[in-house]
Amino acid sequence: MMIVSATSRQVDIRGRLTIAPSGSLSSSWIICGSAEIEGSIEGMLRSEGGVHLATNRVCACQITAAAIFIEKKARACFTLPLETGYLEVSGHLTGIVHCRGIVHVRRGGRLEAEVHARSVKVDKGGALLGTCHVDGAQPDEPGKQIPSNHRDVLWSEHLCPAC
Repeated sequence: MMIVSATSRQVDIRGRLTIAPSGSLSSSWIICGSAEIEGSIEGMLRSEGGVHLATNRVCACQITAAAIFIEKKARACFTLPLETGYLEVSGHLTGIVHCRGIVHVRRGGRLEAEVHARSVKVDKGGALLGTCHVDGAQPDEPGKQIPSNHRDVLWSEHLCPAC
């Protein structure tokens, strides 16, 4: 489905959604298989696959997707959280990010955000500004819980045989 002008309607497709630079989609119900967004989007988007963002606008949209890619030419600002399993930033993104996996800021990429992720990687020439909460253990994974006395256990261990 291709959006080339201003539209406000529910979208429920399992295929590819494309919003052209001149397009605008406003809906509280947007479901797709994958998306390529160069225009404006408002509401709530759920994607089963990847979402490629190349927009240069402020968007009031909450995106939930398997993977989100911020393209080199993007200068996107999201006022609602982005939720994903993987985030790759090659352009400029401002907002709030919740990532179950890796946040990767590529060379030339700039992420200005409150980031909650399992791990974060910033390449040389990339930038991450804001707050970053990295938690390698997920609460829903048994056996991976960080004990409440984690600091005490760490400091009571001998670091070398001479200590």
